[in-house]
Amino acid sequence: MWIWNSIPTLVRFLNVSFGGILAGGSTMRAIWALYAFLPLLLVPGAVGAYFACPSSRGRMTLALVAASLGSLAMCLGLMRWPSIHWALADAYAQSGVEAKSSLAAVFLGLNVYLGNYIGEFLGEVCLAVFFLFLGLSLLNENQFPKWLAWSGIGFSMLFLVGAFRNVASAVQIIADINNTLLPLWMIILGIAMVWHQRHIDPISDV
Repeated sequence: MWIWNSIPTLVRFLNVSFGGILAGGSTMRAIWALYAFLPLLLVPGAVGAYFACPSSRGRMTLALVAASLGSLAMCLGLMRWPSIHWALADAYAQSGVEAKSSLAAVFLGLNVYLGNYIGEFLGEVCLAVFFLFLGLSLLNENQFPKWLAWSGIGFSMLFLVGAFRNVASAVQIIADINNTLLPLWMIILGIAMVWHQRHIDPISDV
């Protein structure tokens, strides 16, 4: 019911936002299409983490699956802009008032489903599972400091709670904190993985 009550306001918003979607033309559409593939960069990082934790192959296999599924979910969420939302914007620009109300409802429903729940909720839950399994696996690797493993486990719990912001608005503040912590944690993990390789290479050559 709240969807239908919000349609008039949404129609006024879409008069601007739909126009903005089409205003960039094919160049903007291509940029959106390329941007949608960025989450796939998580997969090579997850593969590197897999090989960095040889003592926990089973757990890290699940972590790799979670990271791959999460990156795919985020891609699907972002791909709505150059695809279904682009088509809706084109139809919206050529429609009358009654049709615009229906298109607004479709836009809202797809935005919630593909954006909030597939791209954000599913994607972030899977990423939180990856961070959790990675943290647990790092505990079994002597070359990594224990604080790195426990920090990863703690961050995964925080990230998991923040993923529920679309279900419970009370955790929005945690999600806001995660937006700052996530890039920092990714940088720390990346540096740790590079250090790991430099640390074990001399040993493996012996």
